Amino acid sequence: MPIEIELKERQFEVFTDEHRFIVLVAGRRWAKTTTLITKLITKAFEKRGLYGYFAPTYKQAKLIAWDILKGISPREYVLKINESELCITYKNLSKIRLFGLDKAENLLGIKLHGAFIDEYDQVKTNVYEAVIRPALSDSLGFCWFSGSPDCRKKRLKELFEDAKINPKKRAEWKTFHFRSVDGGYIPADEIENARATMDPRTFREQYEATFEDAMGRVYYAFNFDENVTERAKYNPHLTLRVFWDFNVDPFCVGFGHTYETIDPETRTKRFELHVFDELVIRNSNTLEMCRAIADRYGKHVRGMVHYGDATSKARNTASSLSDYQIIYDFFRNQPGGCGMRFKDANPSVKDRINAVNSMLQAADMKRRLFINPSCKKIIKDLMDVSYKEGTVEIDKSNLELTHASDGLGYWIDYDHPVIRTYIRT
Repeated sequence: MPIEIELKERQFEVFTDEHRFIVLVAGRRWAKTTTLITKLITKAFEKRGLYGYFAPTYKQAKLIAWDILKGISPREYVLKINESELCITYKNLSKIRLFGLDKAENLLGIKLHGAFIDEYDQVKTNVYEAVIRPALSDSLGFCWFSGSPDCRKKRLKELFEDAKINPKKRAEWKTFHFRSVDGGYIPADEIENARATMDPRTFREQYEATFEDAMGRVYYAFNFDENVTERAKYNPHLTLRVFWDFNVDPFCVGFGHTYETIDPETRTKRFELHVFDELVIRNSNTLEMCRAIADRYGKHVRGMVHYGDATSKARNTASSLSDYQIIYDFFRNQPGGCGMRFKDANPSVKDRINAVNSMLQAADMKRRLFINPSCKKIIKDLMDVSYKEGTVEIDKSNLELTHASDGLGYWIDYDHPVIRTYIRT
């Protein structure tokens, strides 16, 4: 089917890619929507079926894509245009329809041969997983995601980075990342004018498509590309480090190992921490979490060491015993032994955060804390926990955040504090 549209070099690269799943991150006015709608029309003509363009809201779908879809579709191949349903039927009986994901529950049960989700950062959480992905299974349909970064959301960033590093996605997924200037549609002097009138951070995000950190980010030293790696994995020959946060909902526990090496440059002892797993249980208690840990690592023979905050030696989440007494009683016969490590008094929040940041990246620019990509809760904390605007107080308004990173901080501050203090052994 001939489509009368001229795509520039970068757009043509995306247009001709045949991966089933594509994540396109590009600056404003790069022609993301035009490129992928052109590709969507081509796919619709190749194979009869229903193809969907999805925007965060129905109003956005109509405003962003309807005129583009009608303008690009060759009239001689169009059977019907339905303005009320935002749907075009082609002569091979394929359909392309525009949908808004603000009422995603209305889409349950549809069957799709292909989908294009635009402005992905603005789409409601889990809509793709709950609605669109199942709709593609019967036909083995494709799905493309696009958008410009939004530091307040992070969902596009998480999808993009997971598609890059997740070995399970390497065969079927492809990522593209372009600046606005790479698209070839915005004059260079217009981009320079925008640079001169916008703050640097907003300009980088909107025109250079960089993933900017949210303002006041607590764990500023965390870098997804550098600190997240499959290299962090369970080692049955090392002591199991178990770090706790005793919040009831969610109740979070993480698992790691400590590696001791010699720095080849300074010939001094160096420690690397590898976080390889996490457990998150809703509305739980210490004893239930102990059972879950035993189910997963009860056969570990190199011993366990448990870390947490100082106040848990006096309080508990479910019984008259302290949390640490419950843990010790449960694991005291663990092969290799059971150690309990907590300070007499909690470190200042600042010291604990500094300890974590120094392991994420120290002043010598070396990184000593690595996290497996499966540890979604810990990674999300390191990316998204922030300070309240204009303060040095951590924002705890999102009840899902801070717990996993707090537990990580108790481990790091005990074994590798920035400021050395007396600690219980």
